[in-house]
Amino acid sequence: MKKRRRPNDSGKPLPRRERRNFIGRGNDEFLCLLCGLDVQPLLRGGFRSHCPRCLWSRHVDELPGDRAADCLGLMRPIAAECTHGTWYVIHQCESCSCRRRNRLALNDPHQPDSWDEVVALSGRTAQDGQSSFDDNT
Repeated sequence: MKKRRRPNDSGKPLPRRERRNFIGRGNDEFLCLLCGLDVQPLLRGGFRSHCPRCLWSRHVDELPGDRAADCLGLMRPIAAECTHGTWYVIHQCESCSCRRRNRLALNDPHQPDSWDEVVALSGRTAQDGQSSFDDNT
């Protein structure tokens, strides 16, 4: 695996992902701005980044849990995909068009993500050869 290098540096490796300005526990309760569901934290850890009922999200993070995004736009679920047995939802911000891939919590014992919504999205693909998404897993 190649190590990322800092420009004009002595060649010290740069961490691939680093949380900046982490706020709160990261697995916080929130109210869905689209459907109004009171979304509870995941019981088994991780970061709940979207509503389990409608799968919509809000553009608040640059990296999971950092709450560093200035946009704050609503993020529409545009596709679902399964990679190596793990399901992900792909969101696109309604304000800035940023795309993110987020792991689904289908097995959360308290509030699992809606399988019906995942099935409805799974026939779609995130088609846009010019833009990519950030992996927030």
